[in-house]
Amino acid sequence: MLSLPEIATKLVDETLSQANEENARTVVLAGSKEVGKSTLLCTFLERTETPRETLVLEYSFGRRSNQKQSIEKTICHIWEYGGKLEALKNVLTSIPVKGNYYFYIMVDLSKIKRVWETIETCIQAMHDTYAESEKKPEVVIVGGKYDIFKNYDSEIKKMLCTTIRSIAMIYKAHVLFYSSKEAGLVRRAKETLQNSAFGNGIVFKEKNSNFTKPLLIPVGSDSWESIGLKVRHLSRIPPEPVVPDSTATVGTQLSARTHPEPTLDKVAALKYEELRRMESLDVSIDEYLLNGKSTLLCTFLERTETPRETLVLEYSFGRRSNQKQSIEKTICHIWEYGGKLEALKNVLTSIPVKGNYYFYIMVDLSKIKRVWETIETCIQAMHDTYAESEKKTEIVIVGGKYDVFKNYDSEIKKILCTTIRSMAMIYKAHVLFYSSKEPALVRRAKETLQNSAFGNGIVFKEKNSNFTKPLLIPVGSDSWESIGLKVRHLSRIPPEPVVPDSTATGGTQLSARTHPEPTLDKVAALKYEELRRMESLDVSIDEYLLSVSNK
Repeated sequence: MLSLPEIATKLVDETLSQANEENARTVVLAGSKEVGKSTLLCTFLERTETPRETLVLEYSFGRRSNQKQSIEKTICHIWEYGGKLEALKNVLTSIPVKGNYYFYIMVDLSKIKRVWETIETCIQAMHDTYAESEKKPEVVIVGGKYDIFKNYDSEIKKMLCTTIRSIAMIYKAHVLFYSSKEAGLVRRAKETLQNSAFGNGIVFKEKNSNFTKPLLIPVGSDSWESIGLKVRHLSRIPPEPVVPDSTATVGTQLSARTHPEPTLDKVAALKYEELRRMESLDVSIDEYLLNGKSTLLCTFLERTETPRETLVLEYSFGRRSNQKQSIEKTICHIWEYGGKLEALKNVLTSIPVKGNYYFYIMVDLSKIKRVWETIETCIQAMHDTYAESEKKTEIVIVGGKYDVFKNYDSEIKKILCTTIRSMAMIYKAHVLFYSSKEPALVRRAKETLQNSAFGNGIVFKEKNSNFTKPLLIPVGSDSWESIGLKVRHLSRIPPEPVVPDSTATGGTQLSARTHPEPTLDKVAALKYEELRRMESLDVSIDEYLLSVSNK
């Protein structure tokens, strides 16, 4: 009696032997885990059952009558891979290819840090497998979970779309964004698979390369100019051969290489020298994509796993024994919000508040144009939510990515620090600068969170308001004079009441009014006297001043 794998192999072999090369298609679907590959295939094959998780490799097939002769049927062999991408090459070598071959790479757009790696690994495995083969697969890059990705920051969306379009240009691939939750995108993806499986090839009826909408780009229809990248073809001016020096360092070899124009050699040499001297040349793309909220919380909660991206709202908690009674434990409820700031107010209303309440606003110091807007939006949402509440909120403004910000121009740093200090003065907030790459700042931020969570409140052991160093300013310890702004509060010198004199003229009444400082009275009296003596003043000063006061 045959085993189940042997029966499955026999069925596949029989199906393959019945189909000729013209009436066969092969579709391979690989990529990110839990991105919706099985869901997309179930939609395409019109299956009603709930998709189950793909463990390693699964085979399906679809049949449809040939358009020319209804007797012959076109068969599409579909292979879905759900294992580790490192083993994809070994799997591809075992897949029999019949007819036209389509290789779908499905990436998870909600996990932006892994998109490049996923596409690159899949294409590399494909190239290694079919390098010497005459049958080259047609590549389709499918961006899944677009319903989550569309809510990301516009700069992140633009960068990722540019990356995917560039990879598609290099490897001659179609680009298609998809979400199982949007009917229009489901229909579009299904039509693409139908064209691959039973049609004459992939044909898109429309095209979109705007990153604010789901991408749909047929192969060969994009260009570097449209992407926004300037690509120079160096082959037009052949460079002189470079003889490598075994004693030179990598940096020296790179800076010494010959470009088509000698000017580029000099510029490149200066740039490489500048890069070598930079102390902060260790900023990874992960640090740029993440603001650092999750990293800071993992440090505070002493978690060892790599922080993952916060999509909307995530809850954590920490416990510690009470200092007075070891039996009782102090519990801290931590809510981390990673969605759009415009929706923050709606989220705050749903968060239950217990005990002392601390509101941390973390801004990206490397994106100086958005600092003001971020702080203002967060505080406005907080004020709107708790305007009628008796529970007072303690605000902490945390400036993240200080390791990048500290290398900015001194004038830019001064202006931004002045802005943050001013907002902290207005809204009565603490100020703390932080970087996950500087141990002292990590320790300081962790201590602040510990005081909030389990202590008697935020207490800074030191203070720094110098913009050349990371700010650390407790609430109430700053002043307008220290910031460098002159703010005059007239209410500090209450004016003396003015008793109107019925016998006095309008000009005399107005010119005799008392100002907070006596000096202003004298200056005003002299000014009014000067106006009364002017010959060219058609309207008398008394009438003019009375008319102004009556208005």
